[in-house]
Amino acid sequence: MVTAFVQFLVDQGLIASDQCVRIAAWADEHRDPVGLIAVEHGLISGKQIGEMLSGYEGTGMRISDPAKVAGGLTPNRLRILHGIQERRQWSQVVEAILLSGLASESAILRAYADFILEHEEGDRGDLAKAA
Repeated sequence: MVTAFVQFLVDQGLIASDQCVRIAAWADEHRDPVGLIAVEHGLISGKQIGEMLSGYEGTGMRISDPAKVAGGLTPNRLRILHGIQERRQWSQVVEAILLSGLASESAILRAYADFILEHEEGDRGDLAKAA
């Protein structure tokens, strides 16, 4: 979803399309792992993550997969953690653009707020359909 946010910034004329690819790639490399976010919020311990990951090393499973298997995180909490991870990426993109001087602070923050509002409206619609 970081790509959608970066593309939104291109569509708003805040960054050039050639910058879009570099910014999206940078954001993907700097994504906070779901396990780290879970530890930060006290949902799981660092030791538990280490135990889970060591048991699944080389299997290609993500932390969310062994966490479900181990019962450490519920599917709903995992969904929320992935949402937090995604929003952190958006914030990191905003920070990088501000620090690089690619866009003015007021313009990028306004676009960030607009994107969040549009995205949240979409989530509510999806949730209403599912109910």
